[in-house]
Amino acid sequence: MFFWGFIVLISLLYLFLVCFIISGWIRTKAFIMYDGFIQPTVSVIIPFRNEFTGLSLLLFDLADQNYPKDKFEVIIVDDHSTYPPGSLISVFINKINIRELNLGDNEQGKKTAMIKGLNASGSELVLTTDADCRVTPDWIPEMSNYFVSRKVKLVFGSVLYRKSRKLNECFQGLEYLSLVATGAGFAGNGHPVLCSAANMGFERIRYMEFIEENKSSLAVSGDDVLFMLWLKKKYPGQIGFIKSLASIVETKPVASLKEFINQRLRWTSKSRYYKDIVIILTALIVYFGSLTLSVLLVGAFFSGLLLKGFIVLFLVKCIIDIVLLYIVTGYYRNRYLLVIFFPLEIVYFIYISITGLIGNFLSFDWKGRRIKP
Repeated sequence: MFFWGFIVLISLLYLFLVCFIISGWIRTKAFIMYDGFIQPTVSVIIPFRNEFTGLSLLLFDLADQNYPKDKFEVIIVDDHSTYPPGSLISVFINKINIRELNLGDNEQGKKTAMIKGLNASGSELVLTTDADCRVTPDWIPEMSNYFVSRKVKLVFGSVLYRKSRKLNECFQGLEYLSLVATGAGFAGNGHPVLCSAANMGFERIRYMEFIEENKSSLAVSGDDVLFMLWLKKKYPGQIGFIKSLASIVETKPVASLKEFINQRLRWTSKSRYYKDIVIILTALIVYFGSLTLSVLLVGAFFSGLLLKGFIVLFLVKCIIDIVLLYIVTGYYRNRYLLVIFFPLEIVYFIYISITGLIGNFLSFDWKGRRIKP
């Protein structure tokens, strides 16, 4: 009786969590640009390290924005790239208002690069993205329009992997899409828990206040979620997810298993800084649900009862997950990713169980540096 009571409890908690995400996604209506607004000045800040090919493509995208050229600037901040950047500035200097900054000998890391860019900016609104990303011609117009018309303190948008039919990239694409859906769903219900600096806009003055209050307690790989949680506490109800195909930022999946593991370890390592009760409860439900499935799978080889428990919990998870992902892939027009849904479901709970346990203890490689936990 206790065993089945536990299985029912885990199932209900997970069902509630995903239904909450689905309801928030549905509540978030597609964004429509508001015509009567004053276009703010915008600074686009891009920290980078050894990403010159991707950065050059991104700068071409920024040069093609449907936004007045005198209303935005691009600030790229070089975090000690290990080979010469070439002539990026000279190529784009006549296309956009662009500046390049370099971190000093005693400076390093994305957080430091972001702060340096912010200090150099004089704009009211700051947009951030990563050097390996691509943006649409309406990215700046949509993000700035949402920020001004909705009167929010932070706006964040979708970050998707570029469409691909390669098996490993489909796995990454569908998994990452579930994270995007989670961030959008929670924000739609007024309880944001996830965002990405690859597609984010905020008031410059608020980020500087955040840095000043949290000088000694920020993660090495960037503070996007931590900043969002700080704003959530100080300005409840003023964080918005922009549901719009025109504001999507695309990035590329990692190329190898080693890169994938390092990326997930880096993401997990930041969880120790999270104090928000909603994000903690969400993480606990996902982790203990995955851990329970892993234990039941191992035990299924020795016990028929554990096998039945695994089947019940796994089917519940699959059914509610496929509902969410069917809705979201339909919106983003990448429903082909569902072909690998069931293999991903099996792999996912196993790797979550492992990375969730060791992610706060192992070192990881990031941008050519070894980062200790």
